[in-house]
Amino acid sequence: MAYLADELESTANLLFEQWRQTNLDSHTQLPVRGRLYGALVILDQLEKKRWSYSELSQAVSTDPGKFFGNRSIVGHTRQRIAQILESHGFADLAPRASQGELGRTSTGTKLAGLQFIRLIQTALSPVPSEDKEAQGEQLIAYLYSRIFALLLEHQQLGGIEITYTAVESITAHISKLLDAHQANPGAVLQHLIGAKLEIRYSDKSIHITHHTSATADLQTGRLGDFEIGSTVFHITKSPNDDHYRKAWQNAESGRKVYLLVPNKIVAGTSQFAEAYRSGFTKRVNVFSIEQFVAQNLDELAAFDRTEALRQFHRLLTKYNELVTQYEHDPSLKIAIPDLGIE
Repeated sequence: MAYLADELESTANLLFEQWRQTNLDSHTQLPVRGRLYGALVILDQLEKKRWSYSELSQAVSTDPGKFFGNRSIVGHTRQRIAQILESHGFADLAPRASQGELGRTSTGTKLAGLQFIRLIQTALSPVPSEDKEAQGEQLIAYLYSRIFALLLEHQQLGGIEITYTAVESITAHISKLLDAHQANPGAVLQHLIGAKLEIRYSDKSIHITHHTSATADLQTGRLGDFEIGSTVFHITKSPNDDHYRKAWQNAESGRKVYLLVPNKIVAGTSQFAEAYRSGFTKRVNVFSIEQFVAQNLDELAAFDRTEALRQFHRLLTKYNELVTQYEHDPSLKIAIPDLGIE
């Protein structure tokens, strides 16, 4: 039985660590999951002899050809990933349909795939030709084990995972986030708005005060969920009379007031608010949370889509920081998707 040569293992370990560091997600400190799945496809192509080790030197770019299609690594589909993981006894690590493409068609995933092919080709280049097939098989087994270990770490992180595809607007993605955590939806709403305010005023000397989602207004004497100058923000997934009462009292006191709710209930909230107090919507701004967040990201990005996605990544990163600091509940963290940007 062949074993991975010590020198080859040492080289592979060094190259893999470089690849891992290059493809880290800043939030999880793990390689982006879609890129790990892409690496599995490459290993499977070699294991099934669809690609040969001698052909790997031909991979010089991500242009369409033997190794890459127009949008992804050749053979990279969710179904293929599920088959690979099941055949190796890791079926529970397969991407769920609700997770969408997980960056399958992003340029970042293709580039990571090219780097991974070069890793294998470079590691095997010093191996004598008569040993290359046997050592190649051992190298593939070794790299499989490294990828599986990282996917297990992703699984243990838990958190909120939802679909992101390139054709969706940021508004649509935020809408999914609002419904993602059934146990504590208020925390998700509160810290998304908190993250948005932090980003919006990061270049100004404005302090944003944050609280845990369980902290009641009466405990702190605060007027609403957030206060900036003479403006008060009330945030809720399902407003009740108490929300209307507080918002009206703040407006009556001369403050500018926002009542932020999910987009799907903005119209209904306005109707109920008017039933609570005639003229309510003339005194209180009833706004969609999704639009409130997304519009600001667009403005910060000067309405450039790629820059808006960078701002969206920044928003989700800041949200996770706030959850870590104020909630200490890892299930509230958001698994930041591969947005297809560098």
